[in-house]
Amino acid sequence: MTVLNDFSGGRGQRAASFRFELLDKQNSILGDLTVSSTPTPTVSNNINRAVKRGLSGLRLPPSVTAEVNTLNERVRPWLVMEDGTEWPLGVFLFADVSRSLANQAGGFYNLTGEARWTEGSCLDQLATVNQGSRGVTAYPAGTTVYDALLEQLDVAGIVEYDLDQSDSVIAQPKVWKPNEKRLTIINDLCQLGGYFSLYFTNMGRGRLKRVRTLAATEVDTNYVDGMVYEETIVETDDLLDAPNVYVAVNSAFTDSPIWGEWAIPAEAPHSEQSRGFAVVKEIDVPGAESSNAAAEAAKAHGQADYSTYRWIDFTTPPDPKFDTFDVFGWLDGSVYRNQSWDMQLSEGGNMRHEGRRVWAEALADFVVEAE
Repeated sequence: MTVLNDFSGGRGQRAASFRFELLDKQNSILGDLTVSSTPTPTVSNNINRAVKRGLSGLRLPPSVTAEVNTLNERVRPWLVMEDGTEWPLGVFLFADVSRSLANQAGGFYNLTGEARWTEGSCLDQLATVNQGSRGVTAYPAGTTVYDALLEQLDVAGIVEYDLDQSDSVIAQPKVWKPNEKRLTIINDLCQLGGYFSLYFTNMGRGRLKRVRTLAATEVDTNYVDGMVYEETIVETDDLLDAPNVYVAVNSAFTDSPIWGEWAIPAEAPHSEQSRGFAVVKEIDVPGAESSNAAAEAAKAHGQADYSTYRWIDFTTPPDPKFDTFDVFGWLDGSVYRNQSWDMQLSEGGNMRHEGRRVWAEALADFVVEAE
């Protein structure tokens, strides 16, 4: 493939390899893990999935199969640059596993033998949170979203995490039925507080990040610092269905509903001002205590929504700087949120990106009802 631009500071084509660690259920290192290169293991990360990160194509040789307890041990892949720098790519639990009964030479498996190839796919630590809760979960009116999230992280057993501050307050009692998934409870609270949904970072730490105001300079990675394969770039426009106004409503207040909205910035091609009409997407946020809180929830939903005017798909060499809900600057100066990426964990492998165009925003983009 042809590299469209290489602004890598003289690095040229990067050479990278990968290694795998075996961890126990507390994420303590047990040792290195030998993984077959066929098929190619691949890490995928998609911000619109409940369990965002997955590891597929994992194949363990017979010498390793007997040493790995797939019920309670975990895998952490690392990208190793040629200068020795290492980048983690997440912590994964085994989700499903199969063991081959035939040997590699194609002969019949000896039922008394020990040799088995293990093939499996994995999910990141959100899988431990995406489980049913025990009993009823409830918070009275006046509880801060921050305190509720702290409690839920503790109940979920997440010890290592980063949680942004929030002053949002739950307006009326919130109740979740028995066996409601813990991740659903946490993400419902996130919506009230203007957070992105819960995710685990490349290093394996829990992260609850508030939606920020985007400006042209607020990017996590800028593609004047990287490489893009020219033949892979595809730009797509959704001309009909892309929302330009997000309305969040607390419908539980039936006498006087609380609501707020976040509008796509006017300079966006699909804005209400540009198109001449509104394309509205409504979301329900029971528990929002004010119109300002509802507007924050609308913004949080809009900034992570798949429905958008412009997409871009492209392929690069593996780039370990990407995590989750990252924003990158494109070659023409525009800004995109990385909706998903897939990285092949093999030397010479590629990384595919799917980005959603975002625009700078100002306080004027928030439209709320008077209190």
